[in-house]
Amino acid sequence: VRIATGDNKYEFVLSVVNKIIDDKDDMLNIQLYDNGTEDYSGYFVLANNIDFKGAENNPEIKGTYSYGGATGGFHGVFDGRGYTIKNVRITTFGGLFGGVNADGTIRNVAFENIDIANTDGSPMGGVFGKEFCGKMENVFISATLNGTPHSGAIANYVTGCEIKNSVFVVGGTLSDSLSGAIGNEVAWSASHPVFDNCYIVTELGKLWHKKTDNPDGTETIKITQGATSVEATGLDES
Repeated sequence: VRIATGDNKYEFVLSVVNKIIDDKDDMLNIQLYDNGTEDYSGYFVLANNIDFKGAENNPEIKGTYSYGGATGGFHGVFDGRGYTIKNVRITTFGGLFGGVNADGTIRNVAFENIDIANTDGSPMGGVFGKEFCGKMENVFISATLNGTPHSGAIANYVTGCEIKNSVFVVGGTLSDSLSGAIGNEVAWSASHPVFDNCYIVTELGKLWHKKTDNPDGTETIKITQGATSVEATGLDES
């Protein structure tokens, strides 16, 4: 937008947003923008840091999720604008978003001190719920896993996504199976995730419980650092 007044000219960049997230309640109610369907979209921005102070955030899981074939969940843009959401306790598959579809984008935000735990040991997800198969850029996550199955810092399924310039710091303990630092199952058939200039810091011993290669045996996970691409088959190579 350009405005001219006499000899002065002013230029502004305007963003049209569906919702400005101001506080914990706004985040808890983010799915109210689903228009009665199983998915929800729009442009959401954080206005400031949000401290949950140990409160739970477990939105409903909308739609179906199956190895990159998600038909519901978050389809919009969530722009943190450099702010932080911290001290959230996640105790179901819902995470913070219920799931992120291939059309969803999460960017410019930190999720700090996220406690991913369920006291009854039932299956869980991660920060983004049951499945993440969208786009992520400039995101920081520090999370603690507490031995529950189907869990990881990102989600249960991490498939078909593009993750750039992001850092994941994951501690705690893994369940005996079906969990990993960033997720339970990473990649499915040709729906491989791409990690570009990302760092995963953990001492948990494995990044994921299971990854599935393409039918021809080629890798479905790609981790790149600049122009260099390496096969991601375990913690040491990541």
